[in-house]
Amino acid sequence: MEISSTFAWKNLTPEPGHFTFGYYDRIPWDAEGRLHLALRILQQEHLPLPGEVADVGYVDRVTCSFTKVGETRAWCHQQGAMTLWLRQRPRTFVYNDFVREGGAWRPIARIHSLDEGEVGRYEVPLYTVSRDGRWGVSLNFGRIPRRGYSYALAPLPRDDPAPDLDGDGLVLVDLATGEVGLIASYRQLIAAHPFPYDLEGAYLWLN
Repeated sequence: MEISSTFAWKNLTPEPGHFTFGYYDRIPWDAEGRLHLALRILQQEHLPLPGEVADVGYVDRVTCSFTKVGETRAWCHQQGAMTLWLRQRPRTFVYNDFVREGGAWRPIARIHSLDEGEVGRYEVPLYTVSRDGRWGVSLNFGRIPRRGYSYALAPLPRDDPAPDLDGDGLVLVDLATGEVGLIASYRQLIAAHPFPYDLEGAYLWLN
């Protein structure tokens, strides 16, 4: 790709390392337009493997420096760690990670304040946040095929074609209280689709 030299291009990320954000449908900038959420990753040659972590932080547009605030095991090159600013909480953002409980890894979302550090967590990973910052949406990351989209430690076997049609689906998260509830099951989503599905042997996921 040819890059025009007529523009005043500026490299915001320092060397060395690879920097990414993801996803393409969300805003990485803070309210002042100075800080850009980012992940610093060690490689971009293969999907992340169990044990490969990414540094979570932000790039300062003025100083062109990266500030690390934590690490995550819940990341991929395509979607990053779903880092998102929380519009109702100034200078605060969330990112997905895993915690090890009872011998198994479980995905969560950590809440980080630029002024106070980690200030809490949501008990499910977040996929997106409403424009007003009031609600979050979660889904089962373990069902997403690993073609660049899912996480290495996502616990559900991906060769299982049958989800829990009534107990799994889109999950609504109250970002003020952390309360979680299923708002649309797989069965409801399938029933609402305008074209009938043949579910025999089909692998189903939300993305």
